[in-house]
Amino acid sequence: MASLKNSQAGSDRKRSYLNVPDADSDTTSLNSMMSVYSETGDYGNVKVTGEILLHISYCYKTGGLYIFVKNCRNLAIGDEKRQRTDAYVKSYLLPDKSRNNKRKTKIRTGTNPEFNETLKVNKYQYRD
Repeated sequence: MASLKNSQAGSDRKRSYLNVPDADSDTTSLNSMMSVYSETGDYGNVKVTGEILLHISYCYKTGGLYIFVKNCRNLAIGDEKRQRTDAYVKSYLLPDKSRNNKRKTKIRTGTNPEFNETLKVNKYQYRD
């Protein structure tokens, strides 16, 4: 399972990065999520690495779930030939696996991309 690591951010709020587990640790959940929800499916021999800084909040008044994606760091290079990484963050609110439930950031390049985007799931968009 992914672990949290303290960041040395210069703010009053304590922030943590969510780490992708090492290949030697238990990655069953991570691999399962990739195969179920990925549009591309096959990642070849790319070793998945990296950390993501995000904030999740829920507004009781509006019924909105908000996922603020700040940035990622230390991502793996996805295209070894071109030495390029096209990163994005995609979320689903389970148990609904439909495309209507998918939220996705814009694509950013590099191994340390800044997103500063909020993914929102409205209570009217998701029903049990």
